[in-house]
Amino acid sequence: MNKRPVRINGVLCEKPLANSLKQAEEMRDGAKKAGVVHAMNFPTYYRSAFKQLERLVFEGYTGKIRRVEVQAHFHRWPRDWQHNAWISSREQGGFVREVIPHFIQLIEYLFGTITNVRSQIEYPSDVELCEIGLLATMEVQGGIPILVNGLSQIAKHEEVSFTVYGTEGTLSLIDWNRLKGGRAGEYMEEIPLPGKDHLEDLITNLIKAVNGKEARLFDFGVGYDVQRVLEALLHPEKR
Repeated sequence: MNKRPVRINGVLCEKPLANSLKQAEEMRDGAKKAGVVHAMNFPTYYRSAFKQLERLVFEGYTGKIRRVEVQAHFHRWPRDWQHNAWISSREQGGFVREVIPHFIQLIEYLFGTITNVRSQIEYPSDVELCEIGLLATMEVQGGIPILVNGLSQIAKHEEVSFTVYGTEGTLSLIDWNRLKGGRAGEYMEEIPLPGKDHLEDLITNLIKAVNGKEARLFDFGVGYDVQRVLEALLHPEKR
């Protein structure tokens, strides 16, 4: 039976792009050479909570930005719903690879290239298991400091947040789908959001791109940039 070759017009890749910066470079260059639409699965950009945060930041809600903080706290890792061999492994798993790339992408999208990455990473005694702690600082253009605080295996309910602190106001994207904000001297309060399926938005943009229409996607070049920061976080000894 003769089978026609399948023409691939678009590729959506899970994050991170690869297991090393060299592999990420090969993926980026290979996709460009093949001439296919290539995109990363960075869905948080499409969430209503982030869209509102982005709008408020650029409208001046925060005033001068003093600091950006990423917090990723987990009672245990892997989480109850995602137990498998690789996600708990030191070679390919861990919350730094699984969660932090989303926020690296958002930070570079909003504020520019991340530089001066310094990290301390904590591992359990079992050499096969992934990290249980990350404390890192970075910077973006204008010298805005970034703080990354990650912990697992702690007595606390899971909490993931992305907070922009400013002279006039603070905004916090909490657990992916909630947004809180507060002006100087105010308590942080929930900001109402319109309902929208962020994954549908991502796939719609991918289909547009495959059909040659204008679309908002983050390609393997963005994936490579995120990988660069990720590798610096995971391997501080190579600085």
